[in-house]
Order: sequence, then structure tokens, then C-alpha cells
Amino acid sequence: MMDKIGTEIAPSKETVDISETPTSDLNSHPLSEDEKAASPNEEKKKLLQQLRETIAHHEETAITDVSALQNAHYQLFGDSPYQEVKAVVDNTNDPELPINTLRAWILGITFAVLRTGIDQFFSLRQPGITISACLVQVLLYPIGVFMAKILPVKHVDIFGRRISLNPGPSNQKEHMLVTVMANVAYGDGVVGDGLTNGSAWDYFHINSVDKNNDGDYLVSARHTSCIYKVSGKNGSIIWQLGGSQSSFQLRGYNFSYQHDARFREENETMTILSFFDNASNNHTNTSSTSSGKIIAIDHNTNTSTLIRQYHAPGNGLLPVFQGNTQILPNKNVLIGWGMYPSISEHTEDGTAIFFATLASPDSQNYRAFKANWTAKPSNPPTLRTYSASANSPTTFWVSWNGATDVDRWRIHATSPESDEFTPLDVIHNQGFQTTYPSSSNHPRAFAEAIAANGSSLANSSVVDTSSSLPRTD
Repeated sequence: MMDKIGTEIAPSKETVDISETPTSDLNSHPLSEDEKAASPNEEKKKLLQQLRETIAHHEETAITDVSALQNAHYQLFGDSPYQEVKAVVDNTNDPELPINTLRAWILGITFAVLRTGIDQFFSLRQPGITISACLVQVLLYPIGVFMAKILPVKHVDIFGRRISLNPGPSNQKEHMLVTVMANVAYGDGVVGDGLTNGSAWDYFHINSVDKNNDGDYLVSARHTSCIYKVSGKNGSIIWQLGGSQSSFQLRGYNFSYQHDARFREENETMTILSFFDNASNNHTNTSSTSSGKIIAIDHNTNTSTLIRQYHAPGNGLLPVFQGNTQILPNKNVLIGWGMYPSISEHTEDGTAIFFATLASPDSQNYRAFKANWTAKPSNPPTLRTYSASANSPTTFWVSWNGATDVDRWRIHATSPESDEFTPLDVIHNQGFQTTYPSSSNHPRAFAEAIAANGSSLANSSVVDTSSSLPRTD
């Protein structure tokens, strides 16, 4: 008896030709959802329906000539829809190729131990050194061929089983098995294996939270490659962007392992977000370079579109963790390149106008920000004055290290005739140090720092004019 496609059919003397099977009402054997997906055109639908009717018609009869059934099954389910897969992968299993071989187990265990050991040993190095799954696959092929050539063609008995040391040439089934063993044994040190308190399974990994005017939150989860909008009222998920169950279709772009998701603009029909797309976790890449991204979500069509993208100059960078995207008031964009201690500034259209890297190669730059920095030092301004003699002109040097709001200086000084301080002149701030020469002699003086709005910021101490020049060393 055969109750579903692919079940082994018992031999008998009766031969069935599928082409001669009568066709009944199609509704009597409706297609399953999987079968509909597997038969994209009418010809395949009819073939599948005929196959199902044949099985139903002869379900009480053992079938020996199954070539028609096998051929129909192959046409329906054997071919991959992807040309790249069809070009390199057989769509049938060859039972003559061995898979559970001694050399496969030796290679699998060896690579599982080596890969996890090397990755764990270098996990604290930044940037880390890891062995990728692709590298494992590349290395396995020549090693498998080499073992097939050097191992003796003989059998050994292990636990009562006779096992061949060299069952023939290395094959793709062994290659697949060893690759699976090496990757299943591998665990990401950042995610954790969940076996101890020190290696908790970090399945989510929040790396940024933003809040909008309605009190809802934008949460970035690195390990799900997803951005969530969470209700500030009850904690429910309003929508999610990216990941395996995105609420929106991503049109013309992708992202993964992102950081620094921020609300930019929002109304009932549209949401604008910015974030840093790492595009890699050091094991899986969705792009060759990381980038800052600005995207628009259309709530009417449930789609999201890339508006702007910002790459590091040259060949770009691929930091596998950290990073941020900041939109400046003039619409320029500042990017912090995470594990690479670099910073770049771009015009709105993406042109890089600034790029810098910290000198220490061991530095990291989780996030970088540019802002208008304002400071008023706790120490007062410093003034030095010089006059060669009692009747000589006087030179004034004034500085206030760290002050950002000084627009100009007013010099107050005495004269040989009077000890009363009178304003001499107002001099615009010249930078770190401002110099003012006076044609008169002034025995004593102080300087007043003045802001752009005319308010007085601070005064220097009163100093006596010196007849010796200040030291320059």
C-alpha cells in the first residue's frame, strides 16, 4: 500500500501504467498547499493530480512498475527552481556513495574541535580572528581527497562492526556531513551557549532604544537583525522591520546586526528611521561593507524604501559590531565606524567631506557625535603686559583657554597720571591668544571677556606691567 508520494512500494505481479489511469473529478483529491507551491503551472498540476488519482485507484494493489510514478515525482519535485543549485547539486540520492565513514567522523570531530578552539582563543582580540563556515568547506575538499589517497584500503572491526578505512574517493555526501558537524559544534561567543551564568544565551541583544512623542519605543535587536516599535502603553509590538517576520517588505535594500536605530520623522502614513547597518556578525554577511542608512516606511503599502546610504571613503569598512548614524542640523550625516576607531562626515547626498581614524590600533569607537560644544572655564582669563620703560608703549596679551563664547576683549588700564582703571579699547577675539598694542604706558591693567550679545563673561586678575618680555620656552 502507498498512502503518500515517496513511500516505498511493495513488489507484486501487477503492472500499472499511469498514462492509462482514468481521470476522476479533480475536487475528489484536492491539492495540498505544499503541492500547489511545487506545481507552478497547469501542466504540473494536472500531472500531480493524475499521480494522486493513480495511487488512490490502486491503493489496495501492490505496484511493481513504478517508473511512471518515479518519473512524475521527479518532474514535480526533483528540479530546483534555482539555476545555480541545479548546476552543482544532484536532485537524487546515490545510495552507492558512502557517508557514514570513518574518515568523515575523523574530519568532522577534528574541525569541530579546531574551529571552536581557535575562535574561542582569539575571541578577546579586536578585531577577532574566526574560521568561517565557507573556509571550512574550502579546506575540507583537498583534505578529503588527500585522505582518500593515503589511507589504506582495508577493513577494521569496531564494536562488532566491519568498517572500511578507505571506501573509495571522497564524495560530496561526506563533504556535507563534515561541514554540518563543524558548524553545529560551533557557538558564537557573543550569543552564548546558555549552559552557564557567564555564557547566557543572548538571543536578542538590545543595543539602542529611542522614544517618540507618543511615548512609544524604537528598539534595535542585533541578534535578530530586527528593529521593533513597541507600545509605551502596554509593551506590545506595534510593528517590526527586518528579521524573519518583518511587518514591511524591504524594497531594494537589506540590513543585519544593526545598531543605533532612531526615529527621524513620523506621521500616520509614514515613518522615517536612521540606523547603522553593520551587515555582518563576523560569520554571516549581508553586504561587503557597513553603512549608515535612512529608510522610509509606508504604512499604507506596508513597504520600506532606502532613502540615503553612507559608506566609508575608499573601499569602505565592515565593522562587525558597534557604530552609529547621526543626522546633523545642517542635514550632514556623521558616521561612527564602531570597532574601527574611525569617524566620517558626509553631505546629505553621501559625499564624504571628513574622515579621521584614532591613532591607536587597539581603540574602538562605539559611537561618535558632533555637536556645538560650549564651555566656560572655572579659571579666569590670563593677562600679560609688557613695557620696556616707564615712558614706552605697552603690549597686552590675553587668553582664556577653553572658553568658547568670547567674542571680544575690553582692556582696562591705569596711566602714569592716575591709578584709576579706564577702558582703553575693544579688540575682537583673535583665537587662543589676543594681542593688543597701546602707544601709551600703562602701569597696571586687567582684561574683560565679552560675549557676542555684549554681556560680560569674566575678568582677568589685575597685573603689573613688566619691563621684561614673557618667556617663550
